[in-house]
Amino acid sequence: MKKSTILASMSLGFALMFAISPNAMAQISPEQAKQIVLQHAGVNPNEAGFVQIKQDFDNGISEYEIEFWKGNTEYDYTVNAANGQIIAHKQEVKQNYINNTAPMTQQMPAQQALIGNQKATEIALKHAGLSANQTRRLNCYQEFDDGRAVYKVEFWKEYTEYDYEIDAATGAIIEFDIEQN
Repeated sequence: MKKSTILASMSLGFALMFAISPNAMAQISPEQAKQIVLQHAGVNPNEAGFVQIKQDFDNGISEYEIEFWKGNTEYDYTVNAANGQIIAHKQEVKQNYINNTAPMTQQMPAQQALIGNQKATEIALKHAGLSANQTRRLNCYQEFDDGRAVYKVEFWKEYTEYDYEIDAATGAIIEFDIEQN
């Protein structure tokens, strides 16, 4: 008798879990999620071009996946649909190669100095509002991406992972990704 009661309860639980759609669990609208990410990114709504606002269900959480552009910068956000909390966000500056007639190489011109690992790390930490002693697993390395030298800077603070890609010649942040785990 106990076995059949437990199995019936489990079956009912699974049925309810699959019967509830992500839309039924959402407490904020897609428009509210859009306003949250625009405010977080500091982007005027009139300057943003929205590509996608999609509702998803991930790890038991109803969420909005939002992608938009401002100029040559792409923004990707994941927002908790129940409470509006930003789960993850990423910003990437896309380089315009249309007017670039020089072939892309994997070597920096000799006259162009690189900023170095230490400066790249300082740039990423400053952007994140952290100091090195507030992080763990801090790592910085140089690589080539899209034909240019970049520094990849990665670190953690508590349960949040930070990933940065920094132009090795100028120190400009090309892309960053902050994700709460």
